[in-house]
Amino acid sequence: MAIAEDEMPILVIYERILAASGFDLSGSFGNGKDLTDFLLSNKDPMSEPDVVIVDLRMPIMDGVEATKIIRAAKPQIKIILASAYDVPQASVDLFDFILKKPFARNELIEAVTRVVGREV
Repeated sequence: MAIAEDEMPILVIYERILAASGFDLSGSFGNGKDLTDFLLSNKDPMSEPDVVIVDLRMPIMDGVEATKIIRAAKPQIKIILASAYDVPQASVDLFDFILKKPFARNELIEAVTRVVGREV
């Protein structure tokens, strides 16, 4: 799993919740460009994240643009959008799941388990 979130306190919360729930984190990034650079440079299928969580509004590259790049290069990766903002209607279908911030810990875990098809 990889995460792109520009607010560091939220990113740390994600990392803690997901680690405590048994999910492996392959990377945390402060914007969509760093996430996509990481994914596009990864040539090892064994270390490929199966899920990414992206914020909608981030500096350098937002979650919609990052998702378009990920979908084009690595369509097998599941993408969860986590945002306090409304998703542009034209972009809703890009995501496998949308979490509206603020959300509870269990909602995050349920979203991840739903997209990977696993029970916690």
